[in-house]
Amino acid sequence: TDHERQPVRNNQYKITVFTGKKTGAGTDADVFITLYGNLAETGPIKLESKKNSFESGKKDEFTIECPNVGELNKILIAHNNKGSASGWFLDQILIEDVNWHHLYEFPCNRWLAKDEDDKEIARFLFPKKTVTNSQYKITVFTGKKTGAGTD
Repeated sequence: TDHERQPVRNNQYKITVFTGKKTGAGTDADVFITLYGNLAETGPIKLESKKNSFESGKKDEFTIECPNVGELNKILIAHNNKGSASGWFLDQILIEDVNWHHLYEFPCNRWLAKDEDDKEIARFLFPKKTVTNSQYKITVFTGKKTGAGTD
């Protein structure tokens, strides 16, 4: 019945893309990411901003909102090879699951280019490790003896 269905809740993901510091590493092509989790996948999402993104040695941040995919187990990063300088050297991608406070690191360190490396412009990347952001409350009690305090 309808009332037993769980509503699809949108999740927010902060995606930080690190372009390598090689000559010609930046790209003018459109870049797309697909998230794959243990619950679902997103389909291709264009990473766009108002500034010139994916420049050599730079970091670009994007926030996307989409249905929760669960624990990320891989991503597909790709570009459409558009423009004269379309080759792209991707260092790595960090993805923060804002709702669940998980940080995923996806190393690449390869070209996505028709004229470099293996000539591929799409790559599956797998997480290096999962880092959970934790908050701790620390309470310190100082003894009552003379000189027990600290500066």
